[in-house]
Amino acid sequence: MVLINPGSGPLPTATEETAAANIESFIADVCDSWHCGLVESRRRLDKDNGDGRYAWELELARPNGTHHTCEVQMFGVSLDYARGVTALTFAEPRNYVDDSSRM
Repeated sequence: MVLINPGSGPLPTATEETAAANIESFIADVCDSWHCGLVESRRRLDKDNGDGRYAWELELARPNGTHHTCEVQMFGVSLDYARGVTALTFAEPRNYVDDSSRM
């Protein structure tokens, strides 16, 4: 068995409704961790990849007053599933921010 990029495969049971709930959690975590505020969250249907991840464009206000915009491909499976015990369980799907996913 060869594992090239664990967690990056398609998510056939994913739903847009679950991804919408996950993006809200993601935004709260990012804003809390980075001390920034959400300016706007826009759903980007045209950027969906069709693999169970759904695209949003987020505009965030940094503490210094500047704004940052990024695209997030949020997975549409439950956070309980996504938050595996360790990275080696491969249960967690990756989400992508500006086309990058880092472990």
